[in-house]
Amino acid sequence: MEKRNGKVTLESLARMVARGFEVVDKKFDNVDKRFDKIDIKLEDIDYRLGKIEHNHERRLDILEDKMQVVKTFFERNPQLKVKF
Repeated sequence: MEKRNGKVTLESLARMVARGFEVVDKKFDNVDKRFDKIDIKLEDIDYRLGKIEHNHERRLDILEDKMQVVKTFFERNPQLKVKF
């Protein structure tokens, strides 16, 4: 830091401010990298949850189809006395 008569020169002040911005810039770069990693993890979680959801929907459809067969069976055999 250059001082003249105990005062900071404009040039040295400009350098100090520039260095401060460089430090902040590096910190933002680190934050950006961390957010990129978070985005990748969230995309993976979203993909995996989508697969689980699709699997559950498919299983529910199969279960509903099977229950329809059971219901039809009992409707055709009223002597078994089961209500739906």
